[in-house]
Amino acid sequence: MPLPLDLVFAQRVALASLFVFDARADLDEDSRALGPNNYRLRGGGANSNRGFVAGTLGVGLDGGTRRWETSLELRVPIGQSFVVAGFADFGDVSRDGPFRFNHLNTTLGYGLRYHTVIGAIRFDVGYRVRAWQRTDGSNGIEPEANELLFSNTPGAMHLTIGDPF
Repeated sequence: MPLPLDLVFAQRVALASLFVFDARADLDEDSRALGPNNYRLRGGGANSNRGFVAGTLGVGLDGGTRRWETSLELRVPIGQSFVVAGFADFGDVSRDGPFRFNHLNTTLGYGLRYHTVIGAIRFDVGYRVRAWQRTDGSNGIEPEANELLFSNTPGAMHLTIGDPF
């Protein structure tokens, strides 16, 4: 959505479900419950919840069967080629049952984009807000949570090519 002074407000919402109706008996327990490893849903990373390393949102690298994500971003141009952005990302990946909308997994952050002929070169830093991780009262961070360099703040940094959405 374009705003005055060439500001841009962008929003993205995503819902995904994976349903496994039948599986071979000789498969491992995770594959029988969640489906083949390469089809499982995962979240986190440069084009998802930017406070998490790719694939570690919610249940983690093993993946899940339910995923929801939303992102809000305000983009402020600086000259012809640079853009500064502030963002808020929310989302979760779970293994079974309904979507866990009470697991917000909130990330606040900022980014810098340099537009080139091949696309935007983008650097984003996402901070996981400890108090806003979940609304079910367990507002902690997972024990294996990644931390930003030079601090004990949970989050992630991403250097990529292309806009997040």
